[in-house]
Amino acid sequence: VEGESGEPEGAAPASAADALVVEGYDLLVGADGVHSAVRAAMASQLGGFSASQREDFMRYKPLPLPAPTEEARRGAFNTWVASADASLNSSILAPPNPDGSLTGVLLLPAAGELTFDDLGDDVGAYEAFLRRNFAGAFGLEGAASAGSASAPGAPSSAESSLRSAAAALSSARASVGGVT
Repeated sequence: VEGESGEPEGAAPASAADALVVEGYDLLVGADGVHSAVRAAMASQLGGFSASQREDFMRYKPLPLPAPTEEARRGAFNTWVASADASLNSSILAPPNPDGSLTGVLLLPAAGELTFDDLGDDVGAYEAFLRRNFAGAFGLEGAASAGSASAPGAPSSAESSLRSAAAALSSARASVGGVT
């Protein structure tokens, strides 16, 4: 499979990265994502080559999460399943970052009882949703629905983390999950 340099015929490439590359191979694994340049190059150059994509029914948005306080959870792939409604198909997945912090993704169905479209860009709607379904991800298990404050009028770090996540979700665009 030949890569495209984008340069006119006979012109020198602008950089080594733009050079035309021709390689022989026995096996080629294209793991470069949903909009695969490898797949596009193969489809344009190999007669009879075909590939298809399908997506699952989920959408996702990234969200910041507080670092785990429990020793057992540090370095682990963290998963939370929506707790308020067993029929709600939603979860948060959060692999650990090298510094110990977590950046997760909230998964919601593309269609159904509750979607990202339903929550829109309403920070309050995301706060309520996260508090109701994922309190444990923010260290709010057993906390009163209004949350506990570390000082009168000041939000706890768990409350601040939840509010930060809600703000991030309200401003992010949902992405398609599970494209194969």
